[in-house]
Amino acid sequence: MSELKDKKLNGAKIKVGTIWFLKSLLWLMPILLALDIWSKLGLEQALWDDASATSKTITIIPGFFDIEVLHNRGAAWGMLASSTTFLSILSLLAGIAMIVFLCWKYKKLNWWYRISLYLLIPGALGNLIDRAFSYLAPTSLYRYGVIDFLKFTFGSYVFPTFNLADSYLTIGAIVLIVGTLVSDLKSNKKEDPYGGVKPVENSDKKVEKPEEQSSEVKKEEGSDVQIEGKGQDGKNQSH
Repeated sequence: MSELKDKKLNGAKIKVGTIWFLKSLLWLMPILLALDIWSKLGLEQALWDDASATSKTITIIPGFFDIEVLHNRGAAWGMLASSTTFLSILSLLAGIAMIVFLCWKYKKLNWWYRISLYLLIPGALGNLIDRAFSYLAPTSLYRYGVIDFLKFTFGSYVFPTFNLADSYLTIGAIVLIVGTLVSDLKSNKKEDPYGGVKPVENSDKKVEKPEEQSSEVKKEEGSDVQIEGKGQDGKNQSH
């Protein structure tokens, strides 16, 4: 009987843990990371030609969106191309820091903070893995660096080619910034619901004209005189 109870208890714990894991959306991180790595390696294998050191181009939307493999030795959009070691160390430290922070503060984080980390972590790790493996064991002189393949053209301007990991980082940063601004605005409204403007008290009260005020004063003075007169009459009658 005790073994049967233990099995049921363990089954219930596994069920509860599975439901929590699915609702938490933590599973997004490994899926996004795998999608980034798979897309880079698959497209490089399909489009890159080592002999000519060029890539074939797949046109998705003519004049706007193409898929073309490039090898970026720098950060996003080709920045810091000569700092591969520095970028690798920075990506590693950033990835570790974000994972530790997510585990440590998970229960206290807002939903938008969690979503931003779910995007930032696979973004940082995706480019780190790509950069580290190509640096340690490049397959050729030309296949060295992070694999980029998303190419957008706006008229005569060609936007720097990027990959899915770059997209994760950009969207994650936007979610973090917008979420922080919205949260600050809400907290400021709670602290000062009137926006720094003092509310007007008794706004429905009728404003009396000076003539009405003077007549009321006269009435009050007259009633005081009548009261005093009645008081004196009472005294005289008592005498």
